[in-house]
Amino acid sequence: MTIEAPILAAQQVPTRYTDRAAFFADLGFGVVPMPTNSKRPIFKGWPDLAMTSAEEVEIYWRSFTRDGWQNIALTLAGWVVVDVDPKNGGTESLANLEAEYGPLPLTRTHHTASGRDSLHFIYQVDPARPLKPAPLNPAEYPGIDIKTGRGALIVAPGSVIGGRRYEVVSGREPVVAPPWLSEIQQGARHRRAPLVAPRTPSGASAGQPDGTSLAALRALPPDHPGRDNSWLCQVAGKLARKHRNDHSAYLRELTEIDSESEVPHSKDAFMKTAESIWSREHAKPLPPGDAQRLREIKVRDGAQLINDISDALNDGAIPDLYTQAGTLVLVADVHGDPNLPIGEIRKGTRRVDAPTLGAQMARHVNVYTTSTDGDGNKTKKRTQPHQPTLQQVLAGASWPGVPPLFGITRVPVLRADGTILNEAGYDRASGVYFDPRHDFSNVALDPTPDQMQAARTFLLDELLADFPFSSQADRANYVALQATPPLRRFISGNVIEPTPLGLINAHTAGTGKTLLADLIRETYGGAKTDFVDDENELRKIVTSLLRDKVGSVCLLDNVGSGHQVRSATLSALLTSSVWTGRVLGQSQTVALVNDQLWMATGNNVRLGGDNASRTLMVNVDAGIERPELRGGFRIPNLDTWIKSSANQAKIVRAMLVLGRAWVMGGAPTIDTRMRGYSTWASAMAGFLDFHEIPGFLGNADKVAEADTERQSWGAFLATWHEKFGEKPMGVKDLMHTNLSVGDGWGDSFILVDAGSGRELSVVKAGNKLREKVGVPIDGLVLRSEKPGGPNSKKSNVYYVEPHKPGGGI
Repeated sequence: MTIEAPILAAQQVPTRYTDRAAFFADLGFGVVPMPTNSKRPIFKGWPDLAMTSAEEVEIYWRSFTRDGWQNIALTLAGWVVVDVDPKNGGTESLANLEAEYGPLPLTRTHHTASGRDSLHFIYQVDPARPLKPAPLNPAEYPGIDIKTGRGALIVAPGSVIGGRRYEVVSGREPVVAPPWLSEIQQGARHRRAPLVAPRTPSGASAGQPDGTSLAALRALPPDHPGRDNSWLCQVAGKLARKHRNDHSAYLRELTEIDSESEVPHSKDAFMKTAESIWSREHAKPLPPGDAQRLREIKVRDGAQLINDISDALNDGAIPDLYTQAGTLVLVADVHGDPNLPIGEIRKGTRRVDAPTLGAQMARHVNVYTTSTDGDGNKTKKRTQPHQPTLQQVLAGASWPGVPPLFGITRVPVLRADGTILNEAGYDRASGVYFDPRHDFSNVALDPTPDQMQAARTFLLDELLADFPFSSQADRANYVALQATPPLRRFISGNVIEPTPLGLINAHTAGTGKTLLADLIRETYGGAKTDFVDDENELRKIVTSLLRDKVGSVCLLDNVGSGHQVRSATLSALLTSSVWTGRVLGQSQTVALVNDQLWMATGNNVRLGGDNASRTLMVNVDAGIERPELRGGFRIPNLDTWIKSSANQAKIVRAMLVLGRAWVMGGAPTIDTRMRGYSTWASAMAGFLDFHEIPGFLGNADKVAEADTERQSWGAFLATWHEKFGEKPMGVKDLMHTNLSVGDGWGDSFILVDAGSGRELSVVKAGNKLREKVGVPIDGLVLRSEKPGGPNSKKSNVYYVEPHKPGGGI
């Protein structure tokens, strides 16, 4: 609640009633005397009798005031008072109001004789946004009234009612009333327009939902102000019940009715309301008598049955059915996940094959045949479609009516429009299913500067303060990884774009690299498995992790100490929005959405091939021999602390506060080049700069040090150019130079087998050289040409020359 601590000077209003009257008249109020214990003047025409200066009080006050009177009325010409009445829910309404619109501006404030929670916030009138003396919005904010105008009044501090005094809480100079008060009040007046049903049914309409028929709602004149969002919600609710199993028909009729308005709702507002009401109505249990109502399909012939089943699926006959990468999937409960506490259930996806479709049809669709007896009576008989029929349905149909599923999230995330997805279930605006791990009901939607600073302080000065990041760049890179799950859909829109591998690298065990990774994985949910160097095995692991997602993060833990990561599988994964792989133990190939943050940990990890440019490096270095013996941490036993759902939720809320604050600040970006990830990198650079977290991507030298393959090639090309200049050489001749005594290659000759140290064959050496043709390395570049022209049968020759930046024609 926006209340300042009482200021002594502000409370010291004059004791003598004439002095108090002059005091408030000089502040700009009209003053009228009242008997003690009275809240209304007793004089007829009192608004015209109000005194507005100390001089008028001196001249006229005693002619109106009788002995023993000590109460004063303050008239409100030019003033707006927000009157908070806790007896009617005003305190709670004020909290809700400030949660939605931000704190009321600090201004002069009084409390009434009813107590310190019964408040008068006093503002100057904004002529451009007039307010009326009436409740602010009794439906949304009961217990908050607006008092304004020469005919309105409040009781002045120092007055007494029932032995209790009115007092000054804050003596600040009154400021102009916030503009959103007028918007709220005007919206409330529109909702009270005639012919629009109240949200709560009256006793007379108890048999009819919302108290007004669809026909009556539709009959509202096209230009009537009552055709607002409340009206649209009522219409949508009735149509959602009418078309419970046909989402397309629901949207068609709702669009048709809204288009009859003189000013239809905007597309965004319309769809947001339409999908919200559809989801709300489908979350309700079916009314008695409807629980067994199923979509019915009559079997006529095989082709017609295939089409009818396809139409039923497109019309929503089977709940929780979605499309993902062109394939039908079900969102269903997953029990017994070893990554979760015992008894905890999560949502997961299951690919719909013919047996699965048959099981769902049995639950939700009544497929029947008819027979006629000798008397001509027809009888329905339920049947089950054969597997070949269901296989043809899945093989041949398109799914325009089945909503797309872009992922399941366990925590609130920012949508593409910057709003927060924080309502459980499927969100049509983003195509994301929210399966909350915790209670996120108090996430700040419009954080204040104080909330933003508190979130930053918690993150940097408490949660991460004891980790030995090697530099500011390493800490900034880590925060970028931490912010990626909740921000990625805002950054890329409703398009799934991959993000770089987050590699947390240390020199020795016990430094905290796995704990840093687990902070992110535990917060957002995810799986952890050991890194494997075998490409086939790694592909199987990736496919399994993407098929059975448990959150937003996949961690490949414990890369071998000093190991070089040079994986074509990782390079493909980190550049693919959709991953294709073969399911373990089956011959089928699946397409899976790659919306995960991929992370890895290891000691002195080296990078090779394209993996270096696909990696965001985070280095930690405790600088001591036994880092595991450190103590005195701000959060003791952090590995246990992070297991608590309340602590996980605290981190999520902090990241959402920082994310929303950045969005509210215009979501500034800083143009940043990162191979394949420039959109993400530019957004993260802007996000981190907005929150004054410096150094993002500033550890490029460490990444280069980890790219030992590039270093080896750099040494090889440098020696080659030093020995032969730009002289073209065939592969056989080049290999022969390494056998010569005193050849000058030293340890730089790279065309050898990594395991045995033996020279490669001419064919393998040629293949290895071709991989690096045209790739600039340390100021040199390898070139190739074919003697005798491109159609010659002669083998390629190679030479090294200085790289000339630029290119083109």
